[in-house]
Amino acid sequence: MENMEYLNVVISFITVMFGMPEIQGLVTALVASVVGVKVKKKVVESKLTRQIMTDEGFSKTLYQCTEGFNTIGYGRNLDSKGLSETEAKMLFQNDLKAVILNVQNEFDFTKWFKKLSLARKEVLYQMAYQMGFAGLLEFAAMFSWLETGNYDKAADEMTNSQWHRQTPLRCQRLARQMRTGIRINA
Repeated sequence: MENMEYLNVVISFITVMFGMPEIQGLVTALVASVVGVKVKKKVVESKLTRQIMTDEGFSKTLYQCTEGFNTIGYGRNLDSKGLSETEAKMLFQNDLKAVILNVQNEFDFTKWFKKLSLARKEVLYQMAYQMGFAGLLEFAAMFSWLETGNYDKAADEMTNSQWHRQTPLRCQRLARQMRTGIRINA
């Protein structure tokens, strides 16, 4: 990727992530000076970006456009374009950060959570990522066992669930990780 292409990607990512397309000119100048790229047409592109974003509008949820295509964000046609792996990784990282913060905000003040090894905390993060935070909270008996430090019984609660019936290999691996307190790679 040439420097200008790379610069365009970085600038678009920054302005969209922060939801402030109006700072694109400033970000362009700053990044260009750091990267050492001369920028002339960015002023036009910044105005064009703002105009298209305004015309398209923003939707954080999937909808069907007037032509019947599944669309999200600022008119992103998922049926024809989908997501690149880079975009999917960015979405994943954002979702994972939110899951970790949610779990930590809920349990970080408890003695039992503070005592968990990182590998055991990661089990809870994985469960919340896959099932949603509400799905994780349905494991009340597992939490009772975690409070007592009985990780074998907590793991038994994991494998005695609909989650186990739906994704048995993942659940069994994470139950082993809960039992041992050691990360087990997929």
